[in-house]
Amino acid sequence: MTQRNRLTQSLLAQAFRGELVPTEAALAGRDGRSYEPASDLMERIRPDRKRSTESAKPGARQSSPSPIRSTRR
Repeated sequence: MTQRNRLTQSLLAQAFRGELVPTEAALAGRDGRSYEPASDLMERIRPDRKRSTESAKPGARQSSPSPIRSTRR
């Protein structure tokens, strides 16, 4: 394996492990701002989402994006 290939493989491995850029938590700490992991955010908003779905009328259709229709015939 050439040195170029080893370097490419090493860089790809580091990228997939998230080692080439700082994490959001590290950036927040450096900037002196708070950081909330996604797992904490989901736990915080889950009760609100549950209440909103329970309060929806039975049989009422939830709004969803309309499918894209092809113009080809």
